[in-house]
Amino acid sequence: MTHIEFIKTMIEEKGISLDTEVQEAGEPIITVKSLLDFLQLVPDETKKTIKETFSKIDFKNGDIMHYIKFIAKGMNNAINETT
Repeated sequence: MTHIEFIKTMIEEKGISLDTEVQEAGEPIITVKSLLDFLQLVPDETKKTIKETFSKIDFKNGDIMHYIKFIAKGMNNAINETT
């Protein structure tokens, strides 16, 4: 299983729809699916770190949605730096 497949599976197991909208104050609205599409483009080491963090959050019965929002903010920052 690839890192992205693991992340997607965990998201689905937590009952989070891929159509769920993620937005931080002042940031554009993105969906969980578009975030997963973006993660396809990041280095494998970053994907591995995200997978490991999802696992740690899950082990502690945390809410991975908080981390998804954190990643989305990073995605928006990366996009804004290139435009």
